[in-house]
Amino acid sequence: MSFVIPANVCYPSDAGLLGKGVRRLTRLVGQVKAAGLAKRTSFRDRTLSCRRRAHAIGAWLRRRSDEAKDEVLEITAEMVNIAEAALGEATVVARNARRSLKAKGDAASAGAHKKLGELDQMIATLSKVVAQTRIRVSGGMPEGSTRIVSLHDTDARPIRKGRLGRPVEFGYKA
Repeated sequence: MSFVIPANVCYPSDAGLLGKGVRRLTRLVGQVKAAGLAKRTSFRDRTLSCRRRAHAIGAWLRRRSDEAKDEVLEITAEMVNIAEAALGEATVVARNARRSLKAKGDAASAGAHKKLGELDQMIATLSKVVAQTRIRVSGGMPEGSTRIVSLHDTDARPIRKGRLGRPVEFGYKA
């Protein structure tokens, strides 16, 4: 018999994870730039684009038809493209920030190192979310043992228990 130790996560949709990831990536890039790293590297804030598409998904899902499901997949594919563009720019910002840290040497603050580490971790996590969403949009099902269900708790996994009230829980097996 196994028990599920629940993780403190809301129900993960691919579009929701992409929207939160782009929002968090934008915030981290702003913090890295505020720390004095990669100031001249351009980064476009795409949170409004993601929010607009997430709202459109909600509007389409209220229709509850097969056409709505197809439209939701198309909108999710648009969100993947937006997230990939944000990832590309964030990768350039991280590379230039590392170059700035190297040039500063010992004069660089510990906070700048910490923010750059958080940015690198967020880039890696959002890349995994983009990959699993691409699989879902193309009609496949991502592997449950490696699926990201939360941006802040990347170790949480979907666990199928088969209960009527909650057939799938998110957390850890004990």
